[in-house]
Amino acid sequence: MDEWNNARLRRVTKQRCGRNSYQRLGETLGKFIHKSVLPQQERFSSLGAAWAELLPAELLDHTNFANLRRGKLTVQVDSAAHLFELKLILAEGLLDEIQGRCPHANLREIKLQLGDRRPRKGSAEEQEKE
Repeated sequence: MDEWNNARLRRVTKQRCGRNSYQRLGETLGKFIHKSVLPQQERFSSLGAAWAELLPAELLDHTNFANLRRGKLTVQVDSAAHLFELKLILAEGLLDEIQGRCPHANLREIKLQLGDRRPRKGSAEEQEKE
């Protein structure tokens, strides 16, 4: 029995010594950020810039990007009146204009939904609160 435990212990030690049992957190996070976060951030920032240029400022303050998945951008709007206005602008060709300005985003559809909108950093609402 004692020989079996010693043999098992040697085998486990040999297996663990043959590979790194740890990775540096900075390296792991760096790889993750470069592979996953930066490409998405680039897509969202160009969409956000195009969105801000094409929408009237009064309407822009009432919208928030909720999700971008498989070419479908979900935008939350804080009131039914603003949702209606945005639907009219969308029907006039907003999607085509954004697709022309951001072809790398692969945007195929814009879905509008009524929902809570979190204030953007630096927005007029947030500055009024301060």
